[in-house]
Amino acid sequence: MTRRIRGTSLLAGLAVLGVMLAGGRTAQAAGIILTSATVQQTGDPTYEYIFTAELEKGLTLFNGGFFTVYDLPGIPATALTSQPNISWGASIQLLGVTPPGVQPPDSSTIYNVTWQWNGSSPIAAPAGSNLPLGTFIIGSTVELPSPPEPTLYYVSFLNDGKTPPTVDTIKVTAIIPEPTSVVLLFLGAGMIPLLSLRRRRPSRPVAVA
Repeated sequence: MTRRIRGTSLLAGLAVLGVMLAGGRTAQAAGIILTSATVQQTGDPTYEYIFTAELEKGLTLFNGGFFTVYDLPGIPATALTSQPNISWGASIQLLGVTPPGVQPPDSSTIYNVTWQWNGSSPIAAPAGSNLPLGTFIIGSTVELPSPPEPTLYYVSFLNDGKTPPTVDTIKVTAIIPEPTSVVLLFLGAGMIPLLSLRRRRPSRPVAVA
């Protein structure tokens, strides 16, 4: 009997550990989840991180609730952000806005971004499915040879007085331009010198009879 109890406890412990290692969250934690994270080139050498977020089913996000993404490579203090609507606010800081009770890794030399819900009414997800919150974007102006693809930590806090904060990770993947887009880009760049020469070429005088 004792062996059976010990074996069951060991399996349960391994299961919980597996959940934590696989997703970064414990079974009790819930809240805002990032469903995708991508990075794409927007210029030379600028790029932007693009996140999509959802509120987990049956939960409610109150005013002051937020999620913070930690240690984004190449993000300056003056980076521009984009939110789904004006009820979302954004802030950039070296030490991330972190709810009490959790301690995700946070470098003091790499900037983090926090998106906070400031709407007058709470957001409620239905009991049967997650609620999409929209797309959140932050852009970089730091010169790097190529867009980075890190695994980022993030936390979420619903400010509902009962749901514990979530600690999770998400892998960033680069958006590769389609071959046709790359070809058009190079063709367009190649036409610039030709247009410049055409503008500089002096016009021929018109012969008078």
